Amino acid sequence: MPCSLGYQRVANRKRSGRSRFLVHRPVSDTAIASIEIDQSAQAQFSLNPESGTVPLSVSFETPTQAVAYQWDFGDGSSSIEQNPQHAYIQPGIYDVGLVITTTRGCRDTFLLEAAVTVEPGQVFFPSAFSPNGDPNNDTFGAIGEGFYNPQLQVFNRWGKMVYAGAAPWNGRTESGTDAPEGVYIYVWQANDLRGRLLQRNGTVTIIR
Repeated sequence: MPCSLGYQRVANRKRSGRSRFLVHRPVSDTAIASIEIDQSAQAQFSLNPESGTVPLSVSFETPTQAVAYQWDFGDGSSSIEQNPQHAYIQPGIYDVGLVITTTRGCRDTFLLEAAVTVEPGQVFFPSAFSPNGDPNNDTFGAIGEGFYNPQLQVFNRWGKMVYAGAAPWNGRTESGTDAPEGVYIYVWQANDLRGRLLQRNGTVTIIR
């Protein structure tokens, strides 16, 4: 018997046996219904791990027996395997979707919002840099991904601020002159993907 309805279920991290469906009818109207259906005919899946740092390898598994599977990992990648494994190489929060096609030709779709959270790796700061105009190590700043709203402050050994801004420091003071060789103190902060505050401080040496 051909399918007369298609279902698309959307959840955010948690699911139960009773779900809310968007029902698409073959006519122009769209209706919302809350129904219970046979779980064995549903597109459903589990994943492990749900979060981690880049690069993050995630295994996906569905117990649903079907003739076709179409995965959308949320980062532009996809798979037609039943139980695929996927590596996330960029920080972000990713929705994951699965579309199955049953032996009766029925299609069922499930989208799990915020399924995978990929955190940036550690944020690094070089211990020295050489702002001498060549293309190597000309600036100082955070090295890493997955943070935003960065703010960097740099102080000389007497506690005077010589730089403040979002961009990496180019070794010049606020007056536009070259900062002399020596050790400087930096204070840095930014927000991660979840809005949490990141803070770092330390010293950096200018070598000319």
